[in-house]
Amino acid sequence: MNLYLKTEKLDDIESVVANKEQQRLQDLLIFIEEYTNAESNISNTLGSLSELSDDWYLRVAPQMQPYIQFQMYQVETILARAMDDKVDQPIFSSDILRELSTALHTLYEVATGITEMEWIVLDWQEQDEGANPVFLDVTSAMAKHSIIDNFDKKALPTYEDIDEQAWKRSFNSSESLLLNVLPEVIPHLHKHLRVIVPIIAQNSLISLSSTPSILNGVFLTSWTSSKYFAETLVHEISHDCLNKLNLIESLVEDSQKGFYSPFRIDTRTASGLLHAAYSFLNVCQYLFRVSNLEERLSTWAQYRLNDYLFNSILCSRLLIVSNELTKAGTDLVLSMIKAFEELQNSCDFHLDEEMYKSKQMHFEAWAIQADEKSKEFSRELFERVLKETSVRKNVVKMKHKLNRPIVKSLEWFRVNYQHTKVPVIIQGESLVKKKKLKSDLDAFKNQHVKVLDASKHKGFANTPGKVVTVDQHIRSFGEGKTKHTHFLVVKNFEKHISSNIWKKDKFFDGYWIDGEHSWLFWNSSGLVVPLHNDSVNNLHCAIEGEKLFYLSQPEEVFHLEGSESDFNDGFSAFKPFENVEESKKYGTFLKISAGDMLYLPSGWWHSVNYLTHCLAISAFDEYTTN
Repeated sequence: MNLYLKTEKLDDIESVVANKEQQRLQDLLIFIEEYTNAESNISNTLGSLSELSDDWYLRVAPQMQPYIQFQMYQVETILARAMDDKVDQPIFSSDILRELSTALHTLYEVATGITEMEWIVLDWQEQDEGANPVFLDVTSAMAKHSIIDNFDKKALPTYEDIDEQAWKRSFNSSESLLLNVLPEVIPHLHKHLRVIVPIIAQNSLISLSSTPSILNGVFLTSWTSSKYFAETLVHEISHDCLNKLNLIESLVEDSQKGFYSPFRIDTRTASGLLHAAYSFLNVCQYLFRVSNLEERLSTWAQYRLNDYLFNSILCSRLLIVSNELTKAGTDLVLSMIKAFEELQNSCDFHLDEEMYKSKQMHFEAWAIQADEKSKEFSRELFERVLKETSVRKNVVKMKHKLNRPIVKSLEWFRVNYQHTKVPVIIQGESLVKKKKLKSDLDAFKNQHVKVLDASKHKGFANTPGKVVTVDQHIRSFGEGKTKHTHFLVVKNFEKHISSNIWKKDKFFDGYWIDGEHSWLFWNSSGLVVPLHNDSVNNLHCAIEGEKLFYLSQPEEVFHLEGSESDFNDGFSAFKPFENVEESKKYGTFLKISAGDMLYLPSGWWHSVNYLTHCLAISAFDEYTTN
């Protein structure tokens, strides 16, 4: 099956978009001039815009094109409001003219490259002729408007909310994963992705994303780890491509007729169903490839594939019988149905009993608030597709291996760590210069840091805490003032010290992120860090004290998250140290002492119980395909 059906039509899309936007500007200028005095202070800006070259849009850097589209949308919004207020006025009011003057001046600055904006630049690792860097836009007017329009003000980030290195790491790691499992998507991303707008998800266990239809190559997303970030890239670039296909030829009739969507609880139009089916077709292709090529993620991918494939098949079949598609839209959906059939025949497609029941419950929850016509039309097809789908009864949800950590020497680890998929304990051999670290820490004690509340830990940007000096935090240990939930972690620790605390070792060459990307942990006995997993490999080096780790393999997400309907990398509500016997079914408890190192492959679940006051430091590496 080929990714991005009918993408040959996208080859010349840039010129199509350029012609559309150039004509859009001309129409705006003509309309404004009709309602503006020649003597108005707006006339100079109108003149400057009309003097732009015939190919001005294509001359603009690709990353700037969405900002032009947004600014023209702002002008159109002002005009729409002005016309609603107009009665018999021959010209626009002075207030409207002031607004228009400002908006048009900004448009001119953006179109000519004069304007200055703040971005974080995300560079692709795999460069080709059509690759453009991607802007991570936190604070622009376009970013703020898009977030509020698609979510709400609570999703607005600040620069303090953004871990720049974490975003870059996840972005590059997802590219590495896609190059391994779905390389044909990379040229589309390189060519069409312009701007990523980060958003704040109130629940760190749920990833949010959206693609504004009015903007070219922009999508909004909360931060997530590489496997989900890769899925988001595939999903959102699909929406963007479909928006562009619709510019070439209309795919859906302009109707507000409502339908059931298994992806949403609200009633959707045919356009919404088409976007869901098209984007998830490509996501299903990604998951299918992951399930076959990336062993660590295969169980996760297969479960997710079954869920999405059922939903997408239903969406596509609803579309075919809806009478809402144009000829071009019908051709597209028929080819999609064929692709879904190919996927079904290639993978182990089924629902387990729990998923089967959840599909029924979701439909009935939607039906309560749906109108009778939508309900009647959608129910018949939903029940038919559900009946035709294989259901596995009385089967284990996953293949449970209970892989356990292994104890090895540092010499063995140097050679073999890239090939191991289980944690490795290196006892009494550390790559940290302990004396040098302790010396640097003496100078670090006056630094102000944020001490987090571990009991409310849902990601560093969203966890409450208080600001104290490191020395105040440490002194509280002996004074018995430290609560068991007080959690000090200093990210990018080596930015705060003057020297390299790592021993020179070939282990770091070419793979590990050292330097500014090490993390320091310095905490009191009694602290319990909630169960979570990391999207990168972690080398955890114990300097002082003893701590008890609980470790569980990535596939145990079904058990440890406590939910199979919606899960994500991050933190789990499951508490292994309060449920010891249950925890032993899915993982292992082990003690780490001063001088030991623990290597944790990406995705492994872990929770930590501080048995004594502990000092430790971790280094991380990027996503690597084993």
